[in-house]
Amino acid sequence: LSEVLPRLAALALMGICSQNDSGNIRAALAAHGAADCFAAVVGHADVDFARQKPDPAAFLACLDRLGLREGRFAYIGDHAGDIAFGRNAQAALRAMGRAAEVVCVAAAWGGAPPADLADAVKAAASHAAVVTMESDLADSGAKACISVDNAALGQALGLAALNGVPEGGEAVLVDSAPGSAGVSRRLTEAARVLEEAGRSVYLCTLSGGRSLAETLNATLQARRPDAVVAFEPSALEQAAQLAQGQEKPPLVYGTGATGTIASYLERSSITLSAAQNEFAAGYLAVEAAVRSARGQDQAAIAPLDFSLIRQENMYDPDNQKLLFPVTR
Repeated sequence: LSEVLPRLAALALMGICSQNDSGNIRAALAAHGAADCFAAVVGHADVDFARQKPDPAAFLACLDRLGLREGRFAYIGDHAGDIAFGRNAQAALRAMGRAAEVVCVAAAWGGAPPADLADAVKAAASHAAVVTMESDLADSGAKACISVDNAALGQALGLAALNGVPEGGEAVLVDSAPGSAGVSRRLTEAARVLEEAGRSVYLCTLSGGRSLAETLNATLQARRPDAVVAFEPSALEQAAQLAQGQEKPPLVYGTGATGTIASYLERSSITLSAAQNEFAAGYLAVEAAVRSARGQDQAAIAPLDFSLIRQENMYDPDNQKLLFPVTR
């Protein structure tokens, strides 16, 4: 945060509208060396209870504190309600006779089929700046993609899994998002590494309307593999949970840095997870969206770094920042 937020602050004057306590927000910013990045903070207590989001009162109060009356504003949130909040703010400003445009940027994670996601990006790109994570959807109108090098990540997971699969043994690779460009590239590279080293690979793919948990559990019981490799956080969490219920639990590898994944690493239920800095990824995406909304050319975005985390190194300082980003 101490690296990314100053870069965003150099692009535009920034403020915060939140339903959290403003004092807690300022304390969190200070803890991450970003106290000077936001010129205004409007918290829950700064707005009447009856006028919390998506009522635009907090947005208008924030603009007042920033000394702004009109212009083009980007509002960044993490929920569909934040889009309504931004649209309500634009309507309120225009009703007051102010020349204002509010561009809403909402970040969300979901398991939508890739074709549906591509359609959603095409629809949104007609009136908003769209930045994707993990999968490049430039052909559908996305302005940028923030991601690790998916091929390199897949190779790293394949090499790690070699240690847990004896020659002639089998690894189950979990395709939890069929058709997803990012997951597909990771899976393909991991499979190549394993097969070239003489290991068998079985692809566990969603089909028949069954959930991932049902499909993977049936696969583990039928095949009894030496290892399971998942390529996105939700699949890794489920793989770790299901593996523990097997008579002979397979080793589990994957990617992600959620609290649940950290807990499984601590108990050795996950052998290794490839983790990236999720906060840095999010703010790089915001930076790209803001540049696009302002009509500026996109600078080249380098692939995100990732770290290979095991139980024995999870408390190294750099890895703690990935697994426990809100602590010091």
